[in-house]
Amino acid sequence: MDRKKKLSLIFVNTLRISASTFGGGFVIVPLLRLVFSDKLKWVEKDEIMELVTIAQSAPGPIAVNSSVIIGYRIAGITGALSALIGTILPPFFIITIITATSSHFLSISFVQNFMEGMQIGICAVILTVIIDMCKSILKDGNRLSLFFGLASVIALVVFRANVVWIMLACIAVYFMQYIVIEKEKRQ
Repeated sequence: MDRKKKLSLIFVNTLRISASTFGGGFVIVPLLRLVFSDKLKWVEKDEIMELVTIAQSAPGPIAVNSSVIIGYRIAGITGALSALIGTILPPFFIITIITATSSHFLSISFVQNFMEGMQIGICAVILTVIIDMCKSILKDGNRLSLFFGLASVIALVVFRANVVWIMLACIAVYFMQYIVIEKEKRQ
């Protein structure tokens, strides 16, 4: 497939996904996987989850970060730019229209019911992403990952710990693990 066609497919698919999803960044992840892994077979399913994990650690919206990283993985800088433009155009236009008409728009009972109904679907999609990420961790069988996953959930839910501290602790532990593994390889 030639480069122009690949870039146009990245743009069109991220545009379509972005225009048809509501509810935040994690909602886009299963659709990115469906299109770029299952349909186009450009990226492996496990690799998409790894790329999304990287996207989560970067500042900014997870949907945009995920699309850009996947676009970059597929076609480099131009792929990232195609994915970026395709992902941000629909929300830009929707938010512009809603902002211009917000006082009238949000008072319509149909819109209020629609927004409330979307919450259930969004919860289901986010739960699917969480289950897929947990399956990936369980498949690896890494006890350290299992321990820190459970410890992080407990810290968040029971102790209401700050997410930043949990992320920093996990990064520090895995960095130390990396150093130990590299040291063992050298010996």
